[in-house]
Amino acid sequence: MDKRQFFGVAAAALILASANAAFAARAFIGTYTPNLADPAAYAKKFTGKYAHRLITGGIGHNLPQEAPQAFVEAIVDVDRF
Repeated sequence: MDKRQFFGVAAAALILASANAAFAARAFIGTYTPNLADPAAYAKKFTGKYAHRLITGGIGHNLPQEAPQAFVEAIVDVDRF
């Protein structure tokens, strides 16, 4: 039993995986964007001004809390686009 089954969210995880796949297949983002995630997975989806940041050091999914300086720098830089 994996953690999704344990917590009773396995069906929701399948629905979200399907929705994410559909979104990834056709979504394009035209706004000014700092990408703080995996550039290989997302770079081609941005049609507006774009900057990628690689934030290392065991940072997870909560950048404002785990890497506040890098997060704020990315936001300030977008304001300068």
